[in-house]
Amino acid sequence: MIKYLIFTLFLFCPLVSQAQETSRAGLGFIHNYFPDLRLNEDHFKGASSYTIKINHYEGDFLPVEYGAHMTFGYHQTISFSYGLSFAIVMFPSKPLVLKAGASLDKVKMKETRSEFFIGGRFEDDSHESLKPFLELDIKLVKSLSLIFQASYRFFRSETEYVTDIVTKTTESGSLDEYLILDEKQSYYGAGFNYGFGLQVNF
Repeated sequence: MIKYLIFTLFLFCPLVSQAQETSRAGLGFIHNYFPDLRLNEDHFKGASSYTIKINHYEGDFLPVEYGAHMTFGYHQTISFSYGLSFAIVMFPSKPLVLKAGASLDKVKMKETRSEFFIGGRFEDDSHESLKPFLELDIKLVKSLSLIFQASYRFFRSETEYVTDIVTKTTESGSLDEYLILDEKQSYYGAGFNYGFGLQVNF
């Protein structure tokens, strides 16, 4: 799949090379690496993911770029994430373009814990994420750039903890167990993220 995406990026290069110099749209593909990815109380070493992003540079008033992206991979516990980004662009007309910004993401979980004992926890199936980042774009040709990105991700999640198990007798004489849950919100750092990839410039 990765080979087809990279091939598509190169295929579009001759078509967008005729675009005017004032065009600031882009389509990018980034491979991400997490040295130590934290999810709730678990840590995963050497996780990776793949991001497809589109962005638009608007320099009429302020040198800013905004965009949307979707990310797949991560780890087997995460299905995918999607979100929006905003960045201040420095040296937009130079071969080396530096960006400082942040993205807001919704992270959909594939696997969550559901533990039916005192002290156990029930994890939510989605997290919110804030990711400040620095990005360096190196223009190889007018229509193609090499991307390097460094970031740190923060997560917000909701977890319910089992504080007690109550047994009640029903009218029919059978016993039913009820869980007493205490919901807590968690804000924590999920770790550094390093990425590289290619972007087609329109």
